[in-house]
Amino acid sequence: MSAKAEKKDEGAEGGKKKGGKLPIILALVLVLGGGGFFMMKGKGKVKKKEPEIKLAKAEIEMKDEFTVNLADGLTYARFKVGFLPKEGFAAASFDAHAAEVADAVISVIKTTKKDDTLTEAHLKVIKKRIAAKLNKIFADTEHKEEEEEPDEKDKKKKKKSDEEEDTHSKKKKSHDEEPEEEEEIPEGWDSAKGPILKVFFKAFATQ
Repeated sequence: MSAKAEKKDEGAEGGKKKGGKLPIILALVLVLGGGGFFMMKGKGKVKKKEPEIKLAKAEIEMKDEFTVNLADGLTYARFKVGFLPKEGFAAASFDAHAAEVADAVISVIKTTKKDDTLTEAHLKVIKKRIAAKLNKIFADTEHKEEEEEPDEKDKKKKKKSDEEEDTHSKKKKSHDEEPEEEEEIPEGWDSAKGPILKVFFKAFATQ
């Protein structure tokens, strides 16, 4: 074979090698480029942090001292109670529902047995029950305030819906009067969300 023919064969073989490597290089570029794109896309999605609930600095105190019979009907409890809401909760909203708050607190105490008031752990359970009842009062109030006035044509439908909901609510209350909070309650608090986060007994005595 002549030198010219040999060079031609070498050139053809080198071209094949270069041609064979090119698809591999392109494939690597595409894979690496695609991976980089997805990595950048993943970094771009930053999970929005939920606003942290904080305790208010000012305590809300009920001025009256209560004297309530316990569940046995023979023992009574004398106590004074205060509350610490979440930051931003208006004290005026609490004052506007003072009668409902007092009724809720009394209803918890009068359904409590004497043996369930003896230790700090017992009082902690009572505080959580009170907080749950008060938070339901304020949650219902906020829901009503946020509702828009319905149009005339929707009033009948709304009335019917409300009646059905009320019936369902009454049936549920008979076996689920005091719902428990699903979320874990932070240490030292009596509720996870509020607006009433902590309940204080300024005084608590049974006789």
